[in-house]
Amino acid sequence: MGFWRPEPTDGENVTTDNRRALVWSDDFLVGVPEIDEQHRRLLELLAEFYEKLAEAEHGSEALGALVCGLLDYTRYHFTTEERLMRQSGFPESVQHREQHASFVARAADMADRFTRGRLVLSLEATGFLRDWLFNHILVTDKALGRHILSREAAQ
Repeated sequence: MGFWRPEPTDGENVTTDNRRALVWSDDFLVGVPEIDEQHRRLLELLAEFYEKLAEAEHGSEALGALVCGLLDYTRYHFTTEERLMRQSGFPESVQHREQHASFVARAADMADRFTRGRLVLSLEATGFLRDWLFNHILVTDKALGRHILSREAAQ
């Protein structure tokens, strides 16, 4: 089963229409309920962003608000993960935090340029959001989840 699945709505052909919905898959579970709930919410926000991007004029205020909301929630989520890394003594926390910082810097720059009218968003240009999030959850966050679960089992 894939992680990025098109879902047609109202008879739309998502392959030619390029409208895709992100669908939660248990493959994203890291085993830590707080992180899993936040990942689910991030995917919902990203799906809403992609839906509005496909529908909206690229300069719409609604789309700008979604970009900023997605970035704010991502920062909140990263703060949660970084707290859990500290509490559990996660040995790869420096690299994990660096990934967070790099993503936030790039996404914040994109959001800033978009809200100032200096960036036209497209599904292709923002594919990095989806790709980065999927890779981060499936590789980096899975490692964090395994560490936290092993620490809990040892107690």
